[in-house]
Amino acid sequence: MFPPEYPFAPPAIRMHTPSGRFQPSARLCLSISDFHPKSFNPAWEVSTILIGLLSFMTSEEMTTGSVGASEAERRVLAARSRWWNSTGGGSHVSSTPGVTPTAKGINNVKAGDGGVKFRTEWPELDQDNWKWMRENRIDTNTGQLIPDPNAAAQCSPETTAFRRRPNGSAPKIGAVVGGGHVAREAGQGWMQRNKVWIGVAVMFGYALLSRLLHLISIMGWFWADSQPAAKPAAPNPLASSDKAPPPGCPMHSSTPPAPAPPADSGSSGACPVRSPDSPFYVQQNPKPEGTPAPSVPANENKSVLSKLNPLNYMFASISQERAPGQSVDLSLEREPSSIPRGDADTNWEYPSPQQMYNAMLRKGHTDTPQDAVEAMVAVHNFLNEGAWDEIVRWERLFAKGLGKGWEVCRRGEENIAHEAAIQEMTGNTDEAGTPRLIRFQGRPKDLTPKAQILQALGWAYPSRFGTNPPFDRHDWFVMRQTPAGQKQVRYVIDYYSGPPEPTGEPVFYLDIRPALDSPTAAVERLMRWGGDVWWRASGGAVRE
Repeated sequence: MFPPEYPFAPPAIRMHTPSGRFQPSARLCLSISDFHPKSFNPAWEVSTILIGLLSFMTSEEMTTGSVGASEAERRVLAARSRWWNSTGGGSHVSSTPGVTPTAKGINNVKAGDGGVKFRTEWPELDQDNWKWMRENRIDTNTGQLIPDPNAAAQCSPETTAFRRRPNGSAPKIGAVVGGGHVAREAGQGWMQRNKVWIGVAVMFGYALLSRLLHLISIMGWFWADSQPAAKPAAPNPLASSDKAPPPGCPMHSSTPPAPAPPADSGSSGACPVRSPDSPFYVQQNPKPEGTPAPSVPANENKSVLSKLNPLNYMFASISQERAPGQSVDLSLEREPSSIPRGDADTNWEYPSPQQMYNAMLRKGHTDTPQDAVEAMVAVHNFLNEGAWDEIVRWERLFAKGLGKGWEVCRRGEENIAHEAAIQEMTGNTDEAGTPRLIRFQGRPKDLTPKAQILQALGWAYPSRFGTNPPFDRHDWFVMRQTPAGQKQVRYVIDYYSGPPEPTGEPVFYLDIRPALDSPTAAVERLMRWGGDVWWRASGGAVRE
């Protein structure tokens, strides 16, 4: 169809040849990007349009500007092609036996040959088409499905997708575009249409299942305890594990600790590590002279478990003596930490190099280089101090409530670090609100849900998320000082190793966050992450 101003305007092309990819008698809107009235050349422009239409009609793969259709749409359009070919677009005067045709009107192409050309060239196909229209009750004038009067008045997605347009080929909301969406969805399964919500549900269910298994493991620890305890256990007892520790870590015991008769835990020099063979266990203060020793049954088993302190789950004593065959003198000095104890007004103390070496020998690591023990102790102490600094930062954000925490978090991580540095320099910190470490648990074989998700992403997208799993995991139980009183909060720490520095120094990364033990902890993590994202996305640094 050429406009009156042709050749100074592009032609409009109307499709009268159904192909299984287009609705019969549908008008195609073709855009010529470089059209200009003064430069339009009908010779090559029309040729280009026709070549493009040919690719639409014949090519199965997507081409530049081509139209993609679902399998359901293809079936519907191909079915209507039967009617179009055998009736000449509705111009056939006869009707389907047993079906009362409607009057010619909307969507009816009046100018046609009544299907004579098609019937002459393909008589067998024409007979099949008429048989199909009789079986499916197709109105020969419109090509629409005639509903069964005995059936409920409802339309299938396929017929709904091709509602009749009220004014020729003029578009109207819900006629072609909306109907095409319905037909496209009809060719998709339920999972494909709701894949986003399914993904969200899977992630939520995974986190919930991980938390449930953790609680079951804790309750199972109590149920498996067949010996009655002399006194109530300490709050939040640690779940036991029969998994073997990594060969290079002396801080985890492969023997599950069991409660024993209470021992004196008033030492101020204990280390926060709670593992039985940890080098951080406390050497208990000796009993004053004259204090009667508790009676011990003659048949009591003098096993390793009987020497455990049930309050701290650590050995009651540690040797500072030189090990047999030791050729290097190791320091006996224990370095105090900056971590306040939860049961005293003092800080935890780190093990001496000699204690660390003796603990390694007890664990069976007899090949440990003696001259490297002091460096190992220094690295260990450095990592613990860094972990505690990050926990203190979390506590200062949310100890006074979520509202106070959001006021700081919404200004991004850079301002959180800046305000923390100012508080340290000016000494403007609330000493009464300082958190205290209650106890410590090493769980090197138990990956956190976050670490498991990162490993799954690394498997799916190694170029972006590929990383080694954490070589260690710790759970720190912290006493939070809130306006309403004390509250115990569990923190999870994942230890990652990175590529060494060019000078050879090792690099470690610590991922520290509150465990998802409560909705409040989940909100805290979301606020800190979301606040930083909001600050950067909104241009906070430029705005303020």
